Amino acid sequence: MKSEVSFNSVLVEVVSDVMMDLLGETVASIVIYHLEKDFSLRIEEIPEKPDRFEYAIKDLFGESARIIEEKITEELYRRLGLNYRRVKGYSFVDYIKEAKRLYE
Repeated sequence: MKSEVSFNSVLVEVVSDVMMDLLGETVASIVIYHLEKDFSLRIEEIPEKPDRFEYAIKDLFGESARIIEEKITEELYRRLGLNYRRVKGYSFVDYIKEAKRLYE
């Protein structure tokens, strides 16, 4: 059984890396700033509050948030050594909860 701390740290790292890759360092830093300022969500809290992150990203990016969420999900599953598959009706939060359950 793997620790929750490991899962949480991997998720935080993945969120940071994906946002940097997709948005660039400057824009990713601005997004992280707005997560904290406007949504009271520190990046370290995302593993415990994925629903708040999902809401914030959708608020900031609209429909484009799906691209960010999908890239985070794909990379998270890859880094955890899990088999990623799209499931009709699954939300970002559903994928995060499933990854956590499968990893632990």
